[in-house]
Amino acid sequence: MKASDITFREVYHNICFISASKNYQRVTQYFPKHEKGNGVLAYGYVDHQAGLTYEILTCAKLTDNGHISYGRDSTISIKYRSGSVKDCDLFIVKDCEGFKFRHLDKIAAIKSGYKYSDEVEITRGLSVLDGCRNSEFPDDILVMLLHGSRRPEGCWVRCEGIKNGQLVGMLLTEPDADFGVHVGDMISFTVVDRNESYMCIAEV
Repeated sequence: MKASDITFREVYHNICFISASKNYQRVTQYFPKHEKGNGVLAYGYVDHQAGLTYEILTCAKLTDNGHISYGRDSTISIKYRSGSVKDCDLFIVKDCEGFKFRHLDKIAAIKSGYKYSDEVEITRGLSVLDGCRNSEFPDDILVMLLHGSRRPEGCWVRCEGIKNGQLVGMLLTEPDADFGVHVGDMISFTVVDRNESYMCIAEV
């Protein structure tokens, strides 16, 4: 399956095999035995600013019998942003607890270093937002701005937390119409069910 067809929820805090991209040799040249691999084993997480990201753990070779990994170097940190591997094949690695244990230090550093906040972590768990998420930037939500008789307008908003029962985020795109809010402003929004299709709206 192509990486572009995989949702962030499937790879979030999971290990996956990503087939070699066009720049595989350049990206992986400092990993042990990189020349033997036809892809990498990587750990999926979300960078609040940079979006869905894969931390490369090792170079690997996918075979008919599974995968072979080629050692590790915990001092090397190289990442794929999701957009750079969208055309690569991606497979979630099952039953990899032993492999996770060998990379425990790097995985623990990612979990602590890229945990933005408890509240944002909660919003990532809200599957009702998934239809409104940017596929490459899961914390960015398409929100319909409403104001009086003005025509509703969709803008991207980056989730920053929850306040008084509403989601709160920073406006990332400037509205075409005058809604009284601008890029960088914090706005509150809610999720509404429209015939079993969820939509995010903000009355500004």
